[in-house]
Amino acid sequence: MITTRVKRRLTYVTIAIFFLFQGIEYAVILPTLWLYLSDRFHASSHYLGLIMSAFSVADMIASPLTGRWSDRTGNTRFIILVANVPQFLGSVMYFVGLSPWFLVASRFVVGLGAGAGAAIMADIARVTSQEERTSIYSKFMLCRHLGLLVGPACNLFLMRINFNIGPFSVNPYSVPGLFIAVLWIFHELLTIFMFWNLVSLHVQEQIEQSGAIPQSSSEYQIPEGERVSMRSDSVAFPHDDSSKDIRDMMGLVLDVDSSGHPGVLSPPNLDSSDPSSGFASSNNYMEVAEQYMGGMATRRENGSSDAGTDAESTQPLLAPESPSLQSHGYGATSLASTAHVPSDASRSIEGGILTDVDANSTVTRRNADHVSLSYYMNEFFRDTIIAILATIFVEFFNQLSLETMVTPLTNRLAGWGEFENSILYFGCAIEIILVFLVIMPLSRRFLDRTLILCGFALETVSIALFLWFIPQAVPMDNRHNLPVLLVGIFINLVGMPLLIVSSASLYSKMVKEEIQGVAQGMRRVCAQVGTILGALWAGSMLDRPYWMFGVMVGVNVFGAFLLLLSFNRLVDTSSSRLRRISPTSSETQPLIS
Repeated sequence: MITTRVKRRLTYVTIAIFFLFQGIEYAVILPTLWLYLSDRFHASSHYLGLIMSAFSVADMIASPLTGRWSDRTGNTRFIILVANVPQFLGSVMYFVGLSPWFLVASRFVVGLGAGAGAAIMADIARVTSQEERTSIYSKFMLCRHLGLLVGPACNLFLMRINFNIGPFSVNPYSVPGLFIAVLWIFHELLTIFMFWNLVSLHVQEQIEQSGAIPQSSSEYQIPEGERVSMRSDSVAFPHDDSSKDIRDMMGLVLDVDSSGHPGVLSPPNLDSSDPSSGFASSNNYMEVAEQYMGGMATRRENGSSDAGTDAESTQPLLAPESPSLQSHGYGATSLASTAHVPSDASRSIEGGILTDVDANSTVTRRNADHVSLSYYMNEFFRDTIIAILATIFVEFFNQLSLETMVTPLTNRLAGWGEFENSILYFGCAIEIILVFLVIMPLSRRFLDRTLILCGFALETVSIALFLWFIPQAVPMDNRHNLPVLLVGIFINLVGMPLLIVSSASLYSKMVKEEIQGVAQGMRRVCAQVGTILGALWAGSMLDRPYWMFGVMVGVNVFGAFLLLLSFNRLVDTSSSRLRRISPTSSETQPLIS
């Protein structure tokens, strides 16, 4: 039987491969895209921009919707399985390549599947602590940049392929689509056999650590000698008074036969026939268990198992931050689930908040379906959230502007061709990977807001250097041009990962758990808007360097200004409503070993 710890590591490996394949896809298709259009279709250059933008537009549409789906169901595994389908189909469409507009449609379809990244990042945010999240985000973002490094190596092999499959030509221009389609089939298989929902695994670990024993067999031997028949989706608890409260709070049904022996123990409202709701239902009752175990952990630390013997155990496990939270809780089923309060309890859970109720009462816990538009407005229209989203937009705007203008500038100022630029991009990829690795220990010493501010400072210095030097540079003067270009690019690439990782991590800490999916979708929307506008701006202003770099500096300074205005309030608020159990030694182990 696979342990929960092994399942978690396999899941992380599958997530890492997801981001790796996205990086490989970008690096494999981009270098040959223009040749595909010009040699096969003799298409004009504006199709290149349309194809690149189609992916970003589709991602902008899909990410918030996928994030909302994640908030409602909590079933990230099923979301990935569905999202891989358009990524596969879009890649096949790219391989077929019937016309330039067909290529535009192919990239749009692929972009729809890329929205699964929002659900993945939301799931990671739900199960990681504030201290470790930046480091974990850095690892997965590193995987995408590893893909950007591996992609060109794949092209060295793909460029030698030239044969036919029926009416379809398999050549260096079309074969990237076929290659990427195979990768997504492989990832689909990985998701089926090596992916488990992180929230379910996280709560299962906590249940195991608190004395509740998940069972996969048909029966469980109770210490007193009684046997309890179990369904495969049920959870067993020691048959003593210490576990009675947690069974009751989870709404578990313990049937007793005529002889007084226990019968089937199972969670309510768990429809195993619905693949999209099975995990969701389990999340509802497991979250109640998590809340209860938080109190149990406190009582154990104080050396007491009696709920009424210490003051700490009588405090609410959940603290409301605003009145709106009393009507919204993190859940996933279309039907409200009920939690049966034990007879000796004086509090119950409603909408994620513990409230005083009469003993023996039953309350209904609302879920993500009931999150209103006004709640989203209150969450996203805060100065802190706007400042972070502006940071994300600024970073991707400047990153794509730099990527767009580097090749033309090195060609004009240094006479570099394809080989030299390939070496430059390879070196840039190595530098970015090293910076991501450095961020992991830095995130344990410095706050995210501090790392973001450092990233802004480095980005501003590099762009200001280009603004000062590029307009007056003499073409082909390698002695003076190359040092400034390389130093500016180096400084820029140190600041870029600091902004990307730290802003994503801090953003996830600023929003509530019940809307993490939508929030991650909005983050990707801002990133894709920056990507589209950055490429368009730099591409249209190559002959006007003062305008190009001047606007980049202005946008950077404006983003830093917004950050400084909210600097003191950029702290974690997502977990303020839920007191979590301290991580155990198993939770602090490396993600992938």
